[in-house]
Amino acid sequence: MVIKPEMPFLGAGMGFRPFYFDEIVDDPSKLDFFELLTENYLTVIEGKATVAPRRREMIERLCELKPLVLHGVSLSIAGTDPLNREYLQGLRELADFCSPQWITDHLCWTSYGETYTQELLPFPHTEENLEWVGSRVDYVQNFLKRPVGFENLSSYIRPESDMSEAEFLAELSKKTGCGILLDINNLIVSRINFDVDPIAAIRSLPSHSIWQLHAAGFQEKEWGALDTHAKPMANETWELIDWFTENVGPRSTILEWDADFPDLNVIVSQISMLRGKVSRDENHTSQPEGSP
Repeated sequence: MVIKPEMPFLGAGMGFRPFYFDEIVDDPSKLDFFELLTENYLTVIEGKATVAPRRREMIERLCELKPLVLHGVSLSIAGTDPLNREYLQGLRELADFCSPQWITDHLCWTSYGETYTQELLPFPHTEENLEWVGSRVDYVQNFLKRPVGFENLSSYIRPESDMSEAEFLAELSKKTGCGILLDINNLIVSRINFDVDPIAAIRSLPSHSIWQLHAAGFQEKEWGALDTHAKPMANETWELIDWFTENVGPRSTILEWDADFPDLNVIVSQISMLRGKVSRDENHTSQPEGSP
């Protein structure tokens, strides 16, 4: 039987970008939910991170239309610096304001000391780091009083590790109860760059902990593939989503598009196709947890 995730199925939605706001409000019917990029809705006022005043009305309107989830890039859960309490306070305020279905970030580090790299950087997947990251996940979830999920990266460098990224995510989820945001496009990019087997990676994950999928486009380079979120999805990405839905089950799916923005109808068309793939009848066979 299909192993259902711990979170509700929301359908197919978009990574919301503010310049599409007016068009979306005019006709939200073709979108099932929105993913808000956390950092776009926070600001610092008198030394305190808080919800940006100019974004409050927009968030409230989106909440009236569809369910929301939050997705961030600044948690630096695998970093060696102390967790940024100011950022966490802002994130908690934002979550209290918009009541997201869940909150996610990336399994990576992004900063060191006073330097913020603006990159999602990998780290060695070792038992020692599992203990370290696990303790930080516990702190974050206790601070926010909400469960948090973490996303697999697209691979461009691979630090020496004791386990795969997927195995690390699986152990982290079992250890802390955190969720998994499975980025299908990142699996394809990692396959091209390092011959990582996407299906083997999925089989390593506890199915019920996969809350959400990401889908996007990538750009092929002479040296491999670059996760750009600036093109329609590749055929291989569509095929892997088909495989996932057939073998694991439907999951809430967000289409990301972060550069070379097309007309909204192009994005809506891709989301409509996604909906048809990720919303299939659940009456199909699936393997037990850990081997979908």
